[in-house]
Amino acid sequence: MTKTHLLLIAQLRTTVAYLGERAQHHWWPSAFFDPTGPAFLQPVFSRTAFLAQYHGAQQAAGLVHDEYIGVGSAVFHLFRLPESLEQELHQIAGDPEQAERLKINLISPDRALQTLLDLAGESADAKPETGPVRIGSTDQLTQRTLWQKIARCYYAAFIQGARSYPYIAAA
Repeated sequence: MTKTHLLLIAQLRTTVAYLGERAQHHWWPSAFFDPTGPAFLQPVFSRTAFLAQYHGAQQAAGLVHDEYIGVGSAVFHLFRLPESLEQELHQIAGDPEQAERLKINLISPDRALQTLLDLAGESADAKPETGPVRIGSTDQLTQRTLWQKIARCYYAAFIQGARSYPYIAAA
């Protein structure tokens, strides 16, 4: 998978994790990306505070997604992907230059929603599908169109005040 593709997935994951937190849409009870998050994490994770935020928010979002979608070896979602992909995303989030690229989209809910719309591509439906939504299959993980569909699904849900949990299953 190309670095550009990985950055797109990392941006999507970080943006959705931020928008789903307590202060924005309250899909999960975490507050890792709140303005106080870095101040809380900095003393313990002085060089990796953003990585700690990223993983904390990912875990909070992942638990909620797992609750609605379920956990299985052939089912994945934005916050629980195949291990090799998770490792590559960890490297992206841990790179200070890439972390700055990810953080810039989290300055406000409006900016994050615009980022989500940009990631969705040419169109974003205003009518969300609620609950678990199968978006594609695992053989599509390297296709940009799969991630655009996922972005559109989340965007529509956040805009309409619904909750949607897109997932990917084995072909």
